[in-house]
Amino acid sequence: MIALLVARGFPRSVQPVDLSFDPSARFQLTCLQDAVSAANKDITAQIALGVGVEERIEANHPALRMAFVQSVRTRQRIVIDNVARLFDNHNWESALAFQTAMRKSTISVYCALHTTYLERLDPKTLRVLILDRLHQSRERQAVSEFRKMLQKQRVRAKTKVSAETPSQTKERLASYDDAFISLQIHKLCSDWIKADLSPPFTVRAIVDGLNEKGIQTQRGRPWTSPNLRKFLRTKRKASPENVLFEWIKLPDTQSAD
Repeated sequence: MIALLVARGFPRSVQPVDLSFDPSARFQLTCLQDAVSAANKDITAQIALGVGVEERIEANHPALRMAFVQSVRTRQRIVIDNVARLFDNHNWESALAFQTAMRKSTISVYCALHTTYLERLDPKTLRVLILDRLHQSRERQAVSEFRKMLQKQRVRAKTKVSAETPSQTKERLASYDDAFISLQIHKLCSDWIKADLSPPFTVRAIVDGLNEKGIQTQRGRPWTSPNLRKFLRTKRKASPENVLFEWIKLPDTQSAD
């Protein structure tokens, strides 16, 4: 398999050997080696997709084209640690165009993190992944613009001043937990639908499914019907159009499910 490394902050001409001391690249390569080894395959080539910190990856990126050409010539598949990396710094419209271009290609891109090929990844799950990645990109861009503004004003930012407060750290970690739990519930419902089970699914069934998978609450406790109902109601207030609420039977009362 052909290992594709996304080298954020490196020039387009970067070579895999140049990334040997970069912590992110080492982490990516370790993930890829584990995934390929689990599939009883070998990594026969490494291609580093260099891109600027604030630059987005286009379908015509030279390294991406090189990976595609090499994949066709050698009849080997491309493997990437996390396909969401490809959508950094996109907006929703360009992300959709990029996603369409990737899906229309005849090349199989395997995502080690989600243990499946891009063309087989559930569209709704992929949509959640892309939206989460776009949100992270916007946060990074906001920080970068703030630093540039300080530089223009010749204000020297101190490390302690720019660091997160404990409450901000708590909020950020809570948002990550929220996204992770939502994704797990989404995946659980998707798997049931693929197994020919018909929604809506009860809160009790989802509680059992999460606990069987070892997914805990944000406080590290097992799920119960009351705390899952509370979590889902909060989510529904924030995004009532979320497809999850077409799949889940969520009573408005506190009665048992």
